Amino acid sequence: MKTEVFKINIEQSVLDTIYSKLANANISLSHAGFGWQIGTDANYLKDLVDYWLTRYDWRKQEKDLNRFNHYTAKIQGHKVHFIYRKAKVQIQSLYY
Repeated sequence: MKTEVFKINIEQSVLDTIYSKLANANISLSHAGFGWQIGTDANYLKDLVDYWLTRYDWRKQEKDLNRFNHYTAKIQGHKVHFIYRKAKVQIQSLYY
């Protein structure tokens, strides 16, 4: 199995498209007050979209995620993305 090093690096144009879609999301508050009984709670969704638009820092998350060793590999024809990290401590056997 051949593996390749992978780094998360989302193009700014992709993020701009996502932000644009979020900013233009039509969240109907006509069902507000029903909570989760008939779908996603409208007020929760409105707050979540606002969080993504104003407080979520994708570049910080990208940097944090890239601290790990990312790889991709083809397994049975499918490209799989994974993180490989060895434990820093040796785990003692449960068997004596």
